[in-house]
Amino acid sequence: WYEPAELETATLDKIAAAGFDWLLSADTFLDVLPKGVAKGPTLLQLVETLNLPADRVLVAGDTLNDLSLFETGLKGVAVGNSEPRLVEQLTDKPWVYRSTGHGAAGIAEAIRHFGLD
Repeated sequence: WYEPAELETATLDKIAAAGFDWLLSADTFLDVLPKGVAKGPTLLQLVETLNLPADRVLVAGDTLNDLSLFETGLKGVAVGNSEPRLVEQLTDKPWVYRSTGHGAAGIAEAIRHFGLD
């Protein structure tokens, strides 16, 4: 996590200059990732490698670091306590369900919504 008032642009520039991507989410979390790596493409590769039926996969998230999961086109749920900036990015994605339940309760709600139970 990070303190928004203490995080300096120079720090983010140093992270980028070192060859990493960074993402701020929920005004609390600073994710530092290898360049070009994100949850969504990684999950799609795993689904393909394991030969999983994509229509039985459900992605879930609550902060901006989960956005790439929702961009895969797989069924998804933004749980009830999702950060507003994530929810704003999902308005054009009809395959993403917005649950009222928080956390696991929201995921269970989405499983029922999509008929995955």
